[in-house]
Amino acid sequence: MKNNPYIESLRPVWQNPQFVFVDERKIEEVAKELAQKDLKIPSWRIPYIQPGNDENWMDYVILVNSINFSYKDCITLKDFGLEYPEGKHWERSYALGAAIIRAYKEGLPIFDADFLESMDKATLEHIFRGNPPLPMLNERLWILKEVGKVLNHRFEGKFINVFKEANGRCFNKGKGLVELLINTFPSYSDRSYYRPQKCWLEFHKRAQLVAIMYQGRALSSDGKLPLLKDYTDIGPIADYQVPRALKYLGILKYEKTLEERIQNQIVIPSDTLEEQEIRVQTVYAMKRLVEEIKVSILEIDYAIWSMGGRKVKDPHHLTPTIAY
Repeated sequence: MKNNPYIESLRPVWQNPQFVFVDERKIEEVAKELAQKDLKIPSWRIPYIQPGNDENWMDYVILVNSINFSYKDCITLKDFGLEYPEGKHWERSYALGAAIIRAYKEGLPIFDADFLESMDKATLEHIFRGNPPLPMLNERLWILKEVGKVLNHRFEGKFINVFKEANGRCFNKGKGLVELLINTFPSYSDRSYYRPQKCWLEFHKRAQLVAIMYQGRALSSDGKLPLLKDYTDIGPIADYQVPRALKYLGILKYEKTLEERIQNQIVIPSDTLEEQEIRVQTVYAMKRLVEEIKVSILEIDYAIWSMGGRKVKDPHHLTPTIAY
């Protein structure tokens, strides 16, 4: 991750935390355990929620991650879910993917820039119909309209042109894939102002997740999709499930009051010091695991994320945000 331009911006927080702390001894213990496991890079080829055609993957991975955030309703505390096809139930981000594939199979031009730019609320509600329904629809509507507009005005209406311009790089003086997403699609920018040091914290979770998912798919495409040359520079993903798993493993430890708020599912507002520290310390801990095991974030992120979403029963922190 030595050429990742964002991770260093988080140092002021992890050097002086007030609410979230990292247990270095636990990092070493967990790293030794993980190093003994077969940490596979996912191929992102799950039927019904991801396209089978590699050529459609470039459209899908940018579109789905543009709105890949906040699946829990803060009032009902229920996660977005849907059934597609009949008998197959999906939740959270998997349900989001299923909704996009369902719309595509129903004949909606879901990857067309003009269709996205002219999207209306009724169409959006139809595409993401579920039980319970997808929260934050208004935010997702303006993001999808923005994606369509940027595609039309900057990339000739084609998602593939984002990848072509990146030329196989994640970071390249503002022209890599991650940087292009952040700099040309405003909703992909994920920054938070840290008041104690009067500086910006650069997370960019969804933009870096595009690169992680793309590389995993490309590795399994038999050369149909070009690989990202600098994928080892992709940084840790700061979301809900990863800190949930890190806490379960004993790596993250929360200040008592913050711990009580998370357990009681009290909203932790975005850009507060508590929320910033959860995300920063997640990035730091994952960075340390990568260094200890000597692998890339592609192997570690999926292993820890899956644990947070499937194995851990304690609630994750509740923050309504478009960042993650």
